[in-house]
Amino acid sequence: MEAQQSNRSFYTGVVIGTLLGGCVAALMSIRNTPEAQEYIVERGVELKNPAEDVVQRAQHIANDTIIRVQTNAHTTA
Repeated sequence: MEAQQSNRSFYTGVVIGTLLGGCVAALMSIRNTPEAQEYIVERGVELKNPAEDVVQRAQHIANDTIIRVQTNAHTTA
């Protein structure tokens, strides 16, 4: 159970860190104009779905790993 939470936390942290890092990089590299702000909003919307997909895949992988570990633990016990 603890491994499941650890895996989820790790993948969630990776996704959130990537998104925040990208946002900070975009904000630091683009001038603060209305066009730039509109571009950032549009890119954020475009990146939302792929980011959600990554989180769902990470959770699926973590859940599969937990099931395999629990199954192996029960068969070896």
